[in-house]
Formats: sequence, structure tokens, C-alpha cells
Amino acid sequence: MRKSLFSIPNYPAWFGADTFLLAGSAVHWIVVSVMAYELSGSVTTAGWFATVRGVVSAITQVTGGTFIDRHDHRTLVLVQSGSCALIWFTMGCLYLAGMLTFGLFAGLCLCSSAIFGFLGGTTNAMLIRVVGPRLYAQAESLNQGRDAAVNTAGSPLGAVLY
Repeated sequence: MRKSLFSIPNYPAWFGADTFLLAGSAVHWIVVSVMAYELSGSVTTAGWFATVRGVVSAITQVTGGTFIDRHDHRTLVLVQSGSCALIWFTMGCLYLAGMLTFGLFAGLCLCSSAIFGFLGGTTNAMLIRVVGPRLYAQAESLNQGRDAAVNTAGSPLGAVLY
């Protein structure tokens, strides 16, 4: 009989945290594109900006994997979440105050993309330590199904929230 992953002591906390991190990422991609258009007034600029963000994230992922493997995963998740939360909180305050320009928005978004790219794989790297090698395939399967569902729902949800 298979052991339920949710009966493993740290798995529910890991699953919840990873789900919220993924949901935030999925929702913010559409919101950032719309905000880039709103602040720049140009569809072309907003499109190029989304491309540049993706490239920055991809480039930082290349070196991030090696870094993640050599450092404490719990600390890295806290650093990633805390720094990105601070960036987005700052952006929200600047927007509400009417002080958010496209240049400032672009700079903060690129910092967030670099951090997310560099440290974004941390939760996946810690999964095997949470569930153990014997249950890793089952956990990864559930993780990928959840990722697909959240990514599919993210853009429409982001548009509604915007």
C-alpha cells in the first residue's frame, strides 16, 4: 500500500509553500505585461520587456542550480521569498503613490526575475530531502501535475485580478 505524501511531516508545509510561490509567479507574468503596457503606453515595449524578463530569468537559472545545491535550501527559500516580497511591496507602494515610472518598474521587475531565476529551483531541490528517495517519483509526479494546473489557471486569474 502506498504511503500518502501528506502524512510525511514536512511535506504539507513544503507543498503549500511551493504552491503559493508558483501561483504568485504564474499570476504575476500577465500582470507585469499589462503593467508594462500601462506604464510605457506601448504594446511593443511591453512585449519586448516580457521577453527580456524571460531571458534574464533563464540566464540566472543556469548558475542558480549549482549555487542552490551548495547552500541551505531553507535559507535560500526565505531569501528568495523575502526579497521578492520586498520588491513587489515597494512597487505597489510606488504605484499607489503615483511615483512608479516604467524605468523604475523595469528595473525592479528585472531584479525580481533575476532572483527568481537564480533561486527559483530551490523548492524543487529540497523535495527529495522532504520525502526521501523512495517516494520521490510519486512526489515529483504530484508536483508536476500541480504545476501544470497552476500555470494553466495563472494567466486568466492574473488578468481577472488586474
